[in-house]
Amino acid sequence: MAAGSSSPQGERWFELDLLRALAILAVIFIHSSAWVVPTTAPAYTGLIAALVGLSRFSVPAFVLASGLVLYRRYGDGVPAGRFLRRRWSRVVAPWLCWAPVLGALHYARGDFESLDDARAWLLHGGGLYFLVLIAQLYLLFLVVAHLRIGRRGLLVLAALAVAVQLGLGSWRTYGALPRQGPLAWLWTRLAYEEAPFYVGYFALGCLAGAEWESIRGWWRCWPAALAAALVSMALFVAESFTVAPGAARHETNVFIWPATLPLTTSVALLVLWSAHVLRRHAAWSIPVGSWLGRRSLGLYIVHPLALRLLGPHLGWLPDWPTILLLVSGSLALAALAVAALRSTPWTAASIGERPGAGRLSLLGQAR
Repeated sequence: MAAGSSSPQGERWFELDLLRALAILAVIFIHSSAWVVPTTAPAYTGLIAALVGLSRFSVPAFVLASGLVLYRRYGDGVPAGRFLRRRWSRVVAPWLCWAPVLGALHYARGDFESLDDARAWLLHGGGLYFLVLIAQLYLLFLVVAHLRIGRRGLLVLAALAVAVQLGLGSWRTYGALPRQGPLAWLWTRLAYEEAPFYVGYFALGCLAGAEWESIRGWWRCWPAALAAALVSMALFVAESFTVAPGAARHETNVFIWPATLPLTTSVALLVLWSAHVLRRHAAWSIPVGSWLGRRSLGLYIVHPLALRLLGPHLGWLPDWPTILLLVSGSLALAALAVAALRSTPWTAASIGERPGAGRLSLLGQAR
């Protein structure tokens, strides 16, 4: 069906494919740069650290797009049992297949000094935290879909969700570190993979799904989105000066910084609106962006393994050649692995797909 169709079941959404493509490339860049720059480096310490920080829009963008797609497809309600069986099967199976593999690799490297280390690793997603996060958000979506609150109610719900997210994110980013008691457990347990820290992104995605046709109609405003994205990037770097150093506030915790919210929404709007321009003036971007977006789950799962193969052999190169080789090499190896895994039912299920399935991404959008 043509891209302009309003059917949530069959339309080709190049805009969302492009957003997912940029997001997965940003994830790969983050992981590749970790071989060169410490993951705790604040954004103001150098160009690479700044680009890594700005690339943290990626996971929130996936969450936002997930809410958009799900609302477009199921906003009128869906039987809970059928919905959860369909959706959870695409995140639980990959987690069960790949978390043990990643755990074994961590163990072989000596990352687990005790059983508590292994338990904490599992509690924080087992190396695949996005699958844990999205499984939680599926439950939230069922509540939204069955409330049938309409667009005005959805606007109120999104405002409340954003307030909750900003409150929790600010507490996690700037609050005093509790050292003992229940709050200390909450501080260490409630981290970047937990749904409460992402409800704002998800609710905004649902709201965008309800207003999708109107949003697409404003695509000529992409210069305004570009200006907003540049301002948001500056605000993000400025916030990095105010956040205390260390892993407790940086690394993956950057996803829940308050400044990441305007960064994510402005970049998402810019990409969605720019897709119309690319479609007209850069037709080559359509197959490239579409493929990357549709294969984003497999790339997300496999590329860290490819980085483990390539990373130890590139330490003799300068920083930027190392990063570029790691990004391109891990992407190429992951793409080959995904193509091979899609060839049989069991291996395809391990990356959340079916053999020959035309459209399935990290967000669970199938065609």
